Amino acid sequence: MSDVVRETVTSVFEDERHKCDVVIGRAPESDNDNAFITGICEKIAFNTKPTGTQRLSKKGNNDARGRSRLLKVTFPSSFDARSFMAAFDAKRRDNEIDLPSIRLRSGKSKEELSAFRRSAKQAHQLNEEAKKAGIHPSESYSLRDNGEIWKFTKDDQGAWKRIADWHPAPQSQSNAIASASGTASSAPSGN
Repeated sequence: MSDVVRETVTSVFEDERHKCDVVIGRAPESDNDNAFITGICEKIAFNTKPTGTQRLSKKGNNDARGRSRLLKVTFPSSFDARSFMAAFDAKRRDNEIDLPSIRLRSGKSKEELSAFRRSAKQAHQLNEEAKKAGIHPSESYSLRDNGEIWKFTKDDQGAWKRIADWHPAPQSQSNAIASASGTASSAPSGN
């Protein structure tokens, strides 16, 4: 009985620990990642400093493709991690300051990361099928931070609109594009 309780408590603590993380893609490789993150915090006027930074994967694994390793930034609380992402996105939309072209996503547990990767693969497959069908310039599928796939189409003025009532078909079905239909609503800016 005590093993079950211990595993449950450990699982809850692990989930909370992952929520304090922000994973940054496209962050330039450097010997001082703390200075890079501190510089971003200063630019966006974010007062809470991270408690740690760590590069994910071994050095050299992604160099052949010209990609930098992911950077995991740990904040004191999950609230601080979410606030950092919101502040960064708000300043990026304002275009008032020069921010690096990086991508942010929240930290995830192993199970959440596995599901996120499956959704990423499905979104990529949907975009590839749209390319093959010749409708790619006017239709796009986007993976959101929470793992949802959103469908966007271009309206007559060339603005992207989200198809709010579209939901991806289960992955076992190969032709999800043929069954996709719905009405448009305004798309949120950003990634």
